[in-house]
Amino acid sequence: MHSTLLAFDIGTSGLKASLVDENLNIIRNVTTTYPTHHYPDGGCEQEAADWWMSAVRAMMMLRELAPEYVKRVDAIGVSGHMLGCLPMDSEGQTLRPAMIHADTRALAISNALRARYGRDYFYEICGNVLSPASTLCKTLWLKEHEPELYARQGMMRAPNGRSVSRRSMEKYAEALRLYETTDEELKSIARRLGLNYNSLSGFIRRNFPELIERHKESC
Repeated sequence: MHSTLLAFDIGTSGLKASLVDENLNIIRNVTTTYPTHHYPDGGCEQEAADWWMSAVRAMMMLRELAPEYVKRVDAIGVSGHMLGCLPMDSEGQTLRPAMIHADTRALAISNALRARYGRDYFYEICGNVLSPASTLCKTLWLKEHEPELYARQGMMRAPNGRSVSRRSMEKYAEALRLYETTDEELKSIARRLGLNYNSLSGFIRRNFPELIERHKESC
C-alpha cells in the first residue's frame, strides 16, 4: 500500500490542505478562507479559532473528494505564517486575536530598540532582523498598550510554534545572561534558577552555540 501525506498551510488569507503521494505528487488539494481584520493604526489580526475551523472544513472536504486516500494518511505536516503574537492563559486558551506578521503597530518600539542596541544586535543573536513585525516588538507593544491582558498571560506562542510560560522565558533569558557574562557553570545556573539542566544545555547548543565557546574561553 502506498503512503499518503496530509499537508496544511495556514496562510495569510486562508488555509490550503493537500493530499500528497510518496513521490510528492498532489492527489487533491482544497482551500478555505478566513477574515483578516485591519485597523487604522496598522493593526492586522486574525482569530486563532478561524485557523482551526478552516483546518476542520478542509479535512471534511478532502474526505468527500478522496476518502480512499484520507484513510491511508501516514503523516501530517503543518506550516504557517511566522512573526505572529498570540497571547494565551495558563490553560492555553487565547486571550485576544493573533497579531499576524503584517501588524505594524510596534513601529515605535522597533525604532526605540534599534536606537538603544544598534541595528545588528538582534540579528547577531537570533539571525532575524528586528522590525515592527517581530514577535518581540509585538509582545512589548502588548505590555505597553494592553497591560492588564499582558499580566494575565500564562503562556506565549514562541516563534518555533511551541507554547512556553512567560516565567520560563524570563528564566531562560537570565540563564543566558549569566552564562555569557560570568564563569559560573551551566549546571549551577540551572540549579539556581530551577531549570532542567538537559533542557537548558540543549537549548543553548541549538540556538546559541557560540556562547559555549565564549564561556570556555572565559573560564
